[in-house]
Amino acid sequence: MWTMPGSSSPQPPAPSPTLNLNLTLNLNLNLNLNLNLYLNLLFPRFLISPLFFPTLSYFFPLPTAMILTDTKILEEIEKGTIVISPFDRKYLGSNSYDVHLGRHLAVYKSDILDARVHNEIEHFQIPDDGLILLPHRLYLGVTEEYTETHRHVPFLEGKSSIGRLGIDIHATAGKGDVGFCNTWTLEVSVKQAVRVYHGMPIGQLIYFEISGTIGTTYRAKPSAKYGTRTDKPVESMMWKNFDRENN
Repeated sequence: MWTMPGSSSPQPPAPSPTLNLNLTLNLNLNLNLNLNLYLNLLFPRFLISPLFFPTLSYFFPLPTAMILTDTKILEEIEKGTIVISPFDRKYLGSNSYDVHLGRHLAVYKSDILDARVHNEIEHFQIPDDGLILLPHRLYLGVTEEYTETHRHVPFLEGKSSIGRLGIDIHATAGKGDVGFCNTWTLEVSVKQAVRVYHGMPIGQLIYFEISGTIGTTYRAKPSAKYGTRTDKPVESMMWKNFDRENN
């Protein structure tokens, strides 16, 4: 502390330029964060902008992925851009459609699989009184529904009630491509023994809007491996990738 000449009261030192700069930066940072929060509460579709450009997303809104609602799914079905067969209105949720377990299951014939070769499977049917699935075994299932998606990206997810039984319906293949037309093969595994039934709800389809023009749909790709219509599960065709690399 220092004392002004002629005064007995101590006076604080003058703030340094560095202190002024830090206070200004902190104030700007807080204002930017608060403004970002305020704008995103008002305009939830806009993305949070960078810290020092708090109004960027307001003036230049960026596209975000949109999931189709029930009314929009019905509109797309009416236009023919989405096909679900068989279709029943009661299975349409607020933003999804419930699909059901088909009659056919399959397991690989070999206990040791080789990604480079064609691993053959054995098909069988689920009896009317159900079938017990066992842990540590991969089952290939299939949806009862045949679907087509021409203008959207379909995603297949398990229902929460199925998850609570310890049933997984896909390992990695939850996303479909624009132009995919077929039933969905399910990669089914269970955490503990559980009995399943033909026709039970097994998953739900959700549809995402896309941005941009589609150059090549799934069906038009020479590399498409799962386009042949079937009501049975289809084994992995990974071996075809190795064949293409060798040719």
